[in-house]
Amino acid sequence: MKHLLIPILFLALLACKSNTHKEEAPEPSTVIKGIADSLHGPVDTSIHAAPIVEKQEPSKAHITNRICNPNFTLLAKPSSNKQIFYVSGFNHEEFKCWEEIQYQAVKVCGDHPCTIYYVDMADIKVIPSAPDLLDAAVLKEHGVGKFVYDGKFWNLNGASIWKRTGNGWAYYTTNNQFGG
Repeated sequence: MKHLLIPILFLALLACKSNTHKEEAPEPSTVIKGIADSLHGPVDTSIHAAPIVEKQEPSKAHITNRICNPNFTLLAKPSSNKQIFYVSGFNHEEFKCWEEIQYQAVKVCGDHPCTIYYVDMADIKVIPSAPDLLDAAVLKEHGVGKFVYDGKFWNLNGASIWKRTGNGWAYYTTNNQFGG
């Protein structure tokens, strides 16, 4: 029995020690104390490290500054099925603007075949003999789009058909009656 008593007391002692409050270890320091140099005396080798700060990029709201508020002004109607409109407030990089042109053209044509030209310059000269009623150089610089409805299918092409350069001018080109 004596032999059993010693291990039980030993285990009880260990159990009591593990429940006692331990002192917390101090945070490690970033300062290294100087060491003595036998030839020159104490040398200050303290390192003062700056706290590490994570670089956070500011969050960017998904807001565009693209505004679309197109206005349509009829400039010319050289024939009953051909019209030229001046478009102001148009942003060629905004999909909604191309939709607005589409809606306006479908409304103007109704159920009748027609061709509608859109330009972003109000002072134009109609040339009845020209393929697109306007000078090719004017369309290259100021053409916005061309809507054609043949009575069954319609197409809306951006100004890239006249080789207008820049992003967005070929952005919205359709090739069927459903606009896709």
